[in-house]
Amino acid sequence: MAFGIVSAAWAVDFSLDPAIDEFIKFDITTGASVAQHASDARTITFTIPDETAARAEIRRASQASGPQDMGGTFTLTNQDGDFLSIIQALNVKARNKPTGSSEPVAQLAIRKTGKLVNVDGGLRASYEFYIEQQNGKPTCAALGTFTHGEPVSIAMTYDMDEWPVFTRDGDPTKTCTGGKPDRLMGDPSGEARGTFYYYGKLGVYQTNSGAGSSQVVWTEIFD
Repeated sequence: MAFGIVSAAWAVDFSLDPAIDEFIKFDITTGASVAQHASDARTITFTIPDETAARAEIRRASQASGPQDMGGTFTLTNQDGDFLSIIQALNVKARNKPTGSSEPVAQLAIRKTGKLVNVDGGLRASYEFYIEQQNGKPTCAALGTFTHGEPVSIAMTYDMDEWPVFTRDGDPTKTCTGGKPDRLMGDPSGEARGTFYYYGKLGVYQTNSGAGSSQVVWTEIFD
């Protein structure tokens, strides 16, 4: 089943597609949009305006146990945006509930390095990866840099009581991990009673430090 453009809504539910059967809905703020390719369910364009906390994302089904993987290949199609989360793992705050108010445990985000790179005779902005978290924004040097217009493959592995791990190009030497220091996946309160649910999202989200409208195309999305 193919989807067209979805916009100006929040947490839009959609029928499960056999090609991406673990994803359950789009999370979209006003002015943002998601466009799924007519012939390829795993190719989705996410677009957000220049507004703090603007988001266009696809949400994976909640899990209570076991390692989960998700990711794909993303391309930042313009160089206006800065400090953008592209993939993240989250906890549902309440025990024993697969949905509800949630908080990110770790967000893999991108920001400009301040350098321009000559690509095919033109100058493009250079970006680096970092972890968006409570106590700072540490750079993920092992993931390297990239320019807008350059496809980059990213996978996220996340599990109960472990920080999410982000890997570039399937290369075990290109990994980064991190998250909020006060809790781990599945245990946001620091207590071990009850069942906690967690899930992943990908797309594009403007962080509190972010600026600029942005468009990210994800291809080969897997879950």
